[in-house]
Amino acid sequence: MKLVRVPLAAVLCGGAVLAMTIGSAAQQPAPQAPQAAGGCGGGRGGVSPALFTAADTNKDGTLTRSEFKTTLDTWFTQWDASGSGSVTQDQVTAGLTAALQPAGGGGGRGAQGQNQTPNPNDVAAMIAALPDKAPATPRQPRKVLVLGKSAGFVHSSIPLAARTVEELGKKTGAWSTTITYDPADINAQNLKQYDAIFLSSTTGCFLDKAGDKAATDARRAAFVEFVRSGKGVAGIHATGDSYHSPC
Repeated sequence: MKLVRVPLAAVLCGGAVLAMTIGSAAQQPAPQAPQAAGGCGGGRGGVSPALFTAADTNKDGTLTRSEFKTTLDTWFTQWDASGSGSVTQDQVTAGLTAALQPAGGGGGRGAQGQNQTPNPNDVAAMIAALPDKAPATPRQPRKVLVLGKSAGFVHSSIPLAARTVEELGKKTGAWSTTITYDPADINAQNLKQYDAIFLSSTTGCFLDKAGDKAATDARRAAFVEFVRSGKGVAGIHATGDSYHSPC
């Protein structure tokens, strides 16, 4: 029987595509419009602060017309899953709920101001769709580091893609997974233990540490050396944003 070697990165990408498909196509009851403590309207505590934060893609504390338009265009494309050129009120409500959901803890390490908890219904659908075994037997135990840190637009599918990589490794026995939202985990010492890095919608300069050039340079160097050493890098993204590059 001929043993066919399948690149780890290819398997990771396949699993993540499954996550993106489930996350965009799953039909769920329309949730209530997103509300914070102050209600749904404008003003302090309402939707406005969350919308501002989501649309301020370069995080400079101001919102330009271009940023706002780009954010709305991106959301519309995501919500119009059928490509019909129009969205319903329920699709807008569900989309805004996902896009503006409060950041919180959950699966993964590091509280970095991003939601880290995938929708339970999406997780159940994803697990049910996973293959029962790996297409090839690993020669040795392998470890994958999933990074979900975004420095630009934060997609709601990030935690589901991360969880998909983890569950795919568990179910097939092909690898073990560590999920992190902390770019500080991209360092030379830590990366020695991993065989591949999976980038889950890592928008913007996701390795940068504001005001600390030395730390930023060290993370970038560790990432580049990881690739040069022959190890794997894979990833997925929901739109055409800039990603998969430490800048």
